[in-house]
Amino acid sequence: MSNKEYFKKFKSSKSKVLASLVSNGSASRKTLAAELGLTRAFLTKLTTKMLDEDLILTGPEMNEGKVGRKQIMLNVNSNKGYFLGIHIGVDHISIRCSKFNLEIVGLKRIDFNTLTDIEVDKAINFISEQCEIHNVHHFLAVSLLVRGSVINNQATNISVHNVKDRFEEKLHQEVFLINNIVALSAALDFEDKTGSDYILVKYGPGIGSLVISNSSILKKQNGEPVEIGHIQIDPNSETKCEICHKNGCLEAEIGFPNLIKIASNGEVTSSDFTVLEQYLDKNESLFKNAISTLTIFMSEAYDIFDPDMIFLAGEPFNNPKYRQWVYQAMHDNNLSLPTDKLLFIEHYIEISSKASIIYAFEQYLNNL
Repeated sequence: MSNKEYFKKFKSSKSKVLASLVSNGSASRKTLAAELGLTRAFLTKLTTKMLDEDLILTGPEMNEGKVGRKQIMLNVNSNKGYFLGIHIGVDHISIRCSKFNLEIVGLKRIDFNTLTDIEVDKAINFISEQCEIHNVHHFLAVSLLVRGSVINNQATNISVHNVKDRFEEKLHQEVFLINNIVALSAALDFEDKTGSDYILVKYGPGIGSLVISNSSILKKQNGEPVEIGHIQIDPNSETKCEICHKNGCLEAEIGFPNLIKIASNGEVTSSDFTVLEQYLDKNESLFKNAISTLTIFMSEAYDIFDPDMIFLAGEPFNNPKYRQWVYQAMHDNNLSLPTDKLLFIEHYIEISSKASIIYAFEQYLNNL
């Protein structure tokens, strides 16, 4: 990928150089200076220091463009250190270990029905193995992604509330805890998929959303991000959300677990979209109505926040059929959301899998 704008997220010039080299690949001092808006003299002094710190390496001389003399290329030092990303989802923990250039060198998935200390111990054991394999005594940064609310630096909606403390105790370093939709936004920024004013909506297994205004996350008074997933749409519903604890919020009503429960007449408990798809031949209208409901609330969010774009992500939208249902809902309900203001995120699963490592990388850059 190439993202010429990604470096703008960071304050220090050193962070900007590293962000550019990781997201765009090797470059000469001349190119970096022009891209980052720095003088050649300042950049030369800065990169000399970064070479001394082993953050970057010099490569071969190459011609940049069709004309001009050869330039010495700069690259990040992939062996400078390692990042660790941990993601606790609805039914699994995924762990990724990467080199400094974000190349994945260790990967593990641990499935569960309900998260317990047993799964956390398995994750810690895998991390210990990675530390031994790669001779890691201290990660450059560690991220921990979770569903639901993060209040007072604690994950309030997972069954092992002290999971952050458990990992910090093992690693003897700070673990950056964040809601998974925030990290997904960071990954989309890295992949150059978004902009500075947008709404991000992720469907599956619940409803995750963010409002980005002027490149910053719009937050409520309590510090939590503004979102639409927990708007109460049926206060008389008996379906209670495990995240916001309201009856009949958007996530409780059209999230995959409730749809699977309805489609299976209460016989199956799952949050897996592939399980839901097994019932759609006989229950197509159930999912079609769910997508219509989601689309209506996205349109209302568009009216309220007036973003440049709404980005819709999620496993269902890999299928053109379900994307078409969104457009059909916009037409049938005469919604004000213009079709050219809605964009489906391509390669969502691939991008979301990188989110924990990219977020760890960003925290490292923010602290340089």
